[in-house]
Amino acid sequence: MSLPATQVTVDDAMAMAMRHYSNGNLTVADRTFRDIIASIPDYHPAVHHLGLVCFYRGDIKGAVEYTGRSAKLEPKNALYLNNYAVMLSEDGQKETALKAWDRAIKADPGFADPYSNKANTLWQLGRFEEAAAYARKAIDRNPKYTDAMLNLGNALVSLKKFDEAIKYWRRAIKIKPGFDKAWSNIGNAMREKGDLKGAREACLKAVAINPNNPQAWSNLGNAQRDLGSPKEAEQSYRKAASLLPSYADAHNNLAICLMDQHRYQEALESIRYAIAFRPDYAEAFGNMSLIQRELGNLDEAENAARKAILLQPDSASFYLDL
Repeated sequence: MSLPATQVTVDDAMAMAMRHYSNGNLTVADRTFRDIIASIPDYHPAVHHLGLVCFYRGDIKGAVEYTGRSAKLEPKNALYLNNYAVMLSEDGQKETALKAWDRAIKADPGFADPYSNKANTLWQLGRFEEAAAYARKAIDRNPKYTDAMLNLGNALVSLKKFDEAIKYWRRAIKIKPGFDKAWSNIGNAMREKGDLKGAREACLKAVAINPNNPQAWSNLGNAQRDLGSPKEAEQSYRKAASLLPSYADAHNNLAICLMDQHRYQEALESIRYAIAFRPDYAEAFGNMSLIQRELGNLDEAENAARKAILLQPDSASFYLDL
């Protein structure tokens, strides 16, 4: 179906599509953007926004296709290139995404988003020094860019620079007082430093601000468990898993908590969920080995330990499970 040219102009159709997009009416927005593209295939604003609609509807392949098409139509549009790179990264094409962000930066060196987004992907790839450098560049260009401060803090924690990470997250909170992710991350960093009470308090602030933040609940559970409150920790992990059933870390943490309480059969169920949602989770296989050993299932314990070693050969603890 294409636009009835005698009745609706492209500008009118685009305005209508954008209203539906802004209001969250993604099905109607999708259809309208496609109608525009059927009439004018190279109309890049519709092509790009169709890619964004695909992303929000969970169609990552469509998101890559259409944001990529818009970037080809407008090769010097830094916003298009940035969003295309985001979609590539979400699709697992992280090295290609890094190159797309380089193109976005070249197109507009003053645009902060590509630096911050590239920092996040570099961090995911384990390139922590580079991640910190790009996050700093994003903040240089936008001193109030709280997401860039979040990304910088993540890189700094990975570099064991906990105090500096906390400093940037507190700076972000001053700019954005309800920034639950920053409070959750502060809690995680404080736990790494050994300040367990501080970690618990920070995570409690995070879940008070946003009770639907699964990572904050999981981080709270970690602090509660370390403080010797396994029942409270169990409830926090269960809350995290209920909010995001595919959250493998929450299931793994719950399994550890249940092991602490010698509830091995329940722990086995939780660890199976962790592995189902993340089949390359070496730590979960290591924990499954421990659980199976406690249950007397020695063959299953050995198989799980061998899988853990295949996934993470440099971890000495997994060899001890054999």
